[in-house]
Formats: sequence, C-alpha cells, structure tokens
Amino acid sequence: VPVAVNEEPKEEEVVPVAVNEEPKEEEVVPVAVNEEPKEEEVVPVAVNEEPKEEEVVPVAVNEVEEAKELEKNINNDNVKVQSIDEGLLVKVGEFLFKVESYQLTDKGKESIKIIIDEINTKYPDKKIIVRGHTDSIGDIKFNQYLSEQRAISIINILKESIESSRISYEGMAYSEPIDTNSTSKGRAKNRRAEIVIVME
Repeated sequence: VPVAVNEEPKEEEVVPVAVNEEPKEEEVVPVAVNEEPKEEEVVPVAVNEEPKEEEVVPVAVNEVEEAKELEKNINNDNVKVQSIDEGLLVKVGEFLFKVESYQLTDKGKESIKIIIDEINTKYPDKKIIVRGHTDSIGDIKFNQYLSEQRAISIINILKESIESSRISYEGMAYSEPIDTNSTSKGRAKNRRAEIVIVME
C-alpha cells in the first residue's frame, strides 16, 4: 500500500515545467520592437550632409570681397590685402623698416594706424597675428631675432586700441621671401610685416 502513495507527488511535479516554458516565448516579442528605432536613426545622417555643402560657397566668396574692400578702404599703394586659409592677409610694404632695424619709420607708423582703424571698425572681435620678415643679410639667428622684434614693434601700436588677448606674433626671418635677395630692391621688399585677421 505505501508504495502506490509515493508515486502521486512525482506526477504533480511535471506541471510547473510546462508553466516555465511560457515566459520564454514572451521574451521574443521585445526583440522585434527594438529593431525599429535602429532603422529610424539612419534618416538624420542624410539630412546633416546638406548644410556642409551649402557653407562652402559663401565663405570663399565673402572673404575675397572683404579683402578687396579692406584694401580699398586702407587706400595705400604699399599695402595689399588678400584672402588666405586663415582669413585676411594684410601685407605692409618695405617702407616700414630700415636695414637691420626693427624701428618703424614715420610713414610706417601712419600706415599701421590706418590699418588698425579699419580692423577696429570691421573686425572688433577677430584675432590678429603679426608676422615679421627680413632679407637674407646676416645669419639666421640674428634674422630670427630681428623678425620677431619687427612684429613686436607693430604689436606695440596695435595694443593701444586692441586687446592684448587678441594679438599674437611670429618671427619668420628670411624663410618666406617675396622677391630675390640678390638685389637691394628685392631685399627691401622682403623686409616687411604681415598682419593676419583670423576669420573663424
């Protein structure tokens, strides 16, 4: 008799096994749901490509026009303005400095002040980089020092009306000549300074 009684609980334990299989089937449903947002995220990628193409054209055109206008406003035959990757490059001619000197001539000071007035009027928040250049007379160490001092001479005038935090300088020595260094006329052109108005 007791042997038959012990067989009944074994049959009852089979029932919860079947119950446990149901939640496994329910877990499959959210997997399909999660696939939908992945397909929707692809759409904005194509949208973001459009403004990049539109911004290229006006930037180049505007800077060329601004360079021409700035040169016209400065109105000095020894000052030329052109558009470069950094922004607007203001080239100041050979009359700025004497041979082996970083002292500005009176004519040079007047020209720098005219340039500063235009910068303050049209570009009051732009950063300014001043680059000094020399001819090839003398060794590289001397010319490096001289080019830096020439840039600083201009910066000292800029600081009278432009915040120091906006101004920086570079001494280029004779690494970027714009004319030959074999003639006195060519060397005079290479003794120059450049003012870059950074357009960001």
